[in-house]
Amino acid sequence: MLVYQDLLTNDELLSDSFPYEEIENGMLWEVKGKWVIEGGAMNFNIGANPSAEGGEDEGVDDQAVKEQPTFDKKQFVTYMKSFVGESMQDDASMVFAYYKEGATDPTFLYFAYGMKELKC
Repeated sequence: MLVYQDLLTNDELLSDSFPYEEIENGMLWEVKGKWVIEGGAMNFNIGANPSAEGGEDEGVDDQAVKEQPTFDKKQFVTYMKSFVGESMQDDASMVFAYYKEGATDPTFLYFAYGMKELKC
């Protein structure tokens, strides 16, 4: 198994279990993602059927929220200038997410040259 780590922080970013496509002459890797919602409602079939037992199915109150931080133009330009600069002093490289037309799950973009390959 291959794991790809951030060059700056050694954080694990992805593994070869997630298929990717190289785009922009290999500079970017495009990876299809899926939402993982922590704290959200989950349905478990435990064999109980409240409606068949004379009770009511109250459902689940799902309070999970999916959100992503955003940059305004100035913040993005500032970050990118420092990321591609000589100092490389930022905490970690960025992974960008966007939605292809009609998709419900995000697609992620990784800078190929910002990662190193580690065999596990």
